[in-house]
Amino acid sequence: MNSPNDDDTHSEDIHINEAVSDETGQDDPTEEAPSVVYLTVNDLYNINEQVVKGIPFVRDYYLLQSAARRPRIRIFGQPQFPTLLDKAAALLHSLAYRHLFTDGNKRTAARAVSLFLEHNGIQPTWKERDLADFLLKVAQEDTDTDTIAAWLAAHTTKADS
Repeated sequence: MNSPNDDDTHSEDIHINEAVSDETGQDDPTEEAPSVVYLTVNDLYNINEQVVKGIPFVRDYYLLQSAARRPRIRIFGQPQFPTLLDKAAALLHSLAYRHLFTDGNKRTAARAVSLFLEHNGIQPTWKERDLADFLLKVAQEDTDTDTIAAWLAAHTTKADS
């Protein structure tokens, strides 16, 4: 299945999912935000379409759904990934390591995580080369989400309001 849609029409635009309320809110970007803006399956598909400059081929649509849902997983009512950076790490790991698309997985991960962070008030500060090197490591070594979150913490800042 190439498209997450039943028909062949799809948008060039990325429509970020509306904010989803969570219970706790802190000023620290490493802590849970009062509402989090998540990327949807269609957002991820459209991001890949943009980075490969063509129609994406999804290797496993269920893994793509899982990647979109993973940052918001709750276990016994508690978020598995409680902070924005933890959520971003889960998204990056799913996209870069699981190779959901036939092409552009690391570029899709980079763009998706950048969008996720920016829409949630966190500004990436990484250099493209540093990000590319880190994404290669994640894609090849199954880097854990705690390590990814720590890397993101060192390469982001809270966006000015």
